[in-house]
This record gives sequence, structure tokens and C-alpha cells, in this order.
Amino acid sequence: MLETSEVPTLVHGPVANEVVDILRELGLHTKVVEDKALFREAQYVKTMWASTMWLLCHAKGGCTIGDLDDNDVKDLVEELYSVLDLRRYDYSDILDQFYAYNDVMPKVTPSFELAMKEIDDRNMIFLKDGKGNQIKHRHLLREVGLEV
Repeated sequence: MLETSEVPTLVHGPVANEVVDILRELGLHTKVVEDKALFREAQYVKTMWASTMWLLCHAKGGCTIGDLDDNDVKDLVEELYSVLDLRRYDYSDILDQFYAYNDVMPKVTPSFELAMKEIDDRNMIFLKDGKGNQIKHRHLLREVGLEV
């Protein structure tokens, strides 16, 4: 299991070093990633986490991240993971990262309103290519009132 401090905020681009300096001053563990493909995959993993947490919490009536059942998390992560073509992350790495993030905020309920504003860049990216059945994902989206 990863410690939270082992899961850095990754930064990429022409001003990455400056961004890292700012974030480190705020106490955040950060890392510059030169490899654009690796950075893109890390973005997908972070998006998968955000998509999973808000959806499961609100399908369970607005519970906190700490109240989620590990099996529900694992099932949805496995389904979403199967849609992505990740070369640098395996399923167990992703679960480790999710639990490290979750350990920092067990009493947080992700914002439904923010998730709705960002839905096209969150959950819908997993559905757009039509890969996999995503039965659980679609079911949960319908449970929170979305037509998919």
C-alpha cells in the first residue's frame, strides 16, 4: 500500500518547474514528468479516481469516501480500467493510488455539482469510445439521474 506522500501531483509542460516550486511551497508532493505519454496516463488515472469517487458516493446517497465499500470501488475501477489503454499502470497500482488519495480525505463527500459541471471530462470520457460494456458504470450513472 502506498503512503499518500508517495503519490505526487505530476506536472508537465514548459513552466512545470515553476509550478512545482509553487506547489511545494504549499506543502504538496510534486514531480515534473518530461514524458508526455506518462503524464497523459497519469491524468487518466486521476480522472478515473474523480469519476469513481463522486459516482459511488452519490449512488450511495451522498456518503463520504471513507464510507465506500472496497468491493464497490474495486469493481468500478476494474470496469473503467478495462476501457483505457494504460501501458504504465496496472490495476493494482491504480488501486494503491486510489486508497492513498482516499486515506487523506475519508470524511469528504465529493461535490455532485462539480461532477455535473465536469461530467464530459470525467465519466463521459470512459463512455465516448464505446469500449467495454461498462454495465456497473452505466447503472450507477442512471442511479444518480443521468441518461446514458
